[in-house]
Amino acid sequence: MSGTCIQHATFPVPVFGITWPDSGEFNQQLETVILREQKADPGIVRSNVDSWHSSDKLLLGQEQWQIALRKRIKEVLTPAIVGKAVEGQELFDGWSVYGWANVNPSGGSNRPHVHPDSIWSGVYYVSDCSAIDGGDIIFSDSACIPVPKHASGQSFREFRIKPEAGQMLLFPSTLIHRVDPHQSSTPRISVAFNLSHESWELASAPWVDWKSFLWMHLPEFASKCTRWKQNALSAVGVKRASTAAPL
Repeated sequence: MSGTCIQHATFPVPVFGITWPDSGEFNQQLETVILREQKADPGIVRSNVDSWHSSDKLLLGQEQWQIALRKRIKEVLTPAIVGKAVEGQELFDGWSVYGWANVNPSGGSNRPHVHPDSIWSGVYYVSDCSAIDGGDIIFSDSACIPVPKHASGQSFREFRIKPEAGQMLLFPSTLIHRVDPHQSSTPRISVAFNLSHESWELASAPWVDWKSFLWMHLPEFASKCTRWKQNALSAVGVKRASTAAPL
């Protein structure tokens, strides 16, 4: 007599998304602002490769487009925190956010990375890549579960999303992600952001805090790609609280 085997779906990682279909005028305004900023500022280098990354102050201010973008961020954040009460209160207020613009020309990409100085991270797509090869955002599973080796030698699991104009994604800041090389003469423009709250923290194993977990496991996970390892470890400990705005 044989037993019955069941599979438990443990520890799913949520990725939330909203697409606003009538965003053409708003996106055109954002594109104008971002491209003007790009001409005036050489930008900084984080995970970006052959592409432009603005300063982290993009969402600071009371311009109408900044207010509208923060409103959309709060809208995509809401389903992520519904039902997660702290001392009987669902914390819809008290969040702070900072953001930056990304402009990826043809060939531009982003190396695998995490955002360890925040709780939730996200991205809003200003330009449309739905009919273009490349430019996908790719999330990687760092659980290191047993999987068959592929012919290419790849031994990790991935989930990819094709960006659409007017689409916003929200995901845990420790979820490893990257961007495929963009393959169009029209630039791939997006606004990325990080969210934090003094009453929220990242869930971790009981014997180790999340930063220690990253330090211990990212080198092993990224051993097949030196660039992954260098970028993920260099990101630990970066603080940008001075550029955050209340949401």
